[in-house]
Amino acid sequence: MVFKSMIGSMRNRGALRKLIAFAAFAAALGLLPGMWGQQASGAPGTAETGLSPDNQRKRQIILDGIRDIDHPSLIAQQRLVLAEGGEPELVRQARKEGDDYTPDPSQTWLAVLRRDMADNRPLELYERLVKDGNGTEKPEELLNAISRAALNDRKEVRIGGEVVVATPALSLDAGYTKGFRDRATMASLGIADTQENIRKLLAVAEGCLDGQNKKPPALSACFTAGIALAAKDATGGKKH
Repeated sequence: MVFKSMIGSMRNRGALRKLIAFAAFAAALGLLPGMWGQQASGAPGTAETGLSPDNQRKRQIILDGIRDIDHPSLIAQQRLVLAEGGEPELVRQARKEGDDYTPDPSQTWLAVLRRDMADNRPLELYERLVKDGNGTEKPEELLNAISRAALNDRKEVRIGGEVVVATPALSLDAGYTKGFRDRATMASLGIADTQENIRKLLAVAEGCLDGQNKKPPALSACFTAGIALAAKDATGGKKH
């Protein structure tokens, strides 16, 4: 796997090149200590800013419901919607109709990914994509192919006769999934564990998740943000 060698032993040059590549992407987002980078593309959602206590409570109830619901199939469907870039438009419509408490796409995405990881279903989405495409490869093979494509900002993924498009939203999912499976931590990635960095990562995630975003972050930025957010969760911070 791409990142097992990256965040584990550094005995070979290939692993070193991969770590340098990751550091370059992280530096471009301004995530490394003492480095200034470009502002992450994609505006962050409203989060808790300006919400009344009642609306904050309603928002938290929705997010807690994702964690506690007894129907994994609904979580799987929500993850597919997120990976297809459809969540932001649903949020915009809900808020237009007065439901200001609707969670930001990045909040819903984190809740859904955390739920799938807690249920030991990190590859569920990739298993579904393989099945829907009538493919024969293993889910982890598809995940690895998408990860390689995203790291190289290559949209088209060819595997087992299939062609899968590595969209920004799917690249974000792949990054988180890889980070979780490879047990990445903020320290192992060399990223400073600061509120400012989390804000930047969530801003990137918002831009990646929006399928209607005409200027989304690069695929490599989405993938990197996904890994870093998984690392933050592994480090023990799940309040973002």
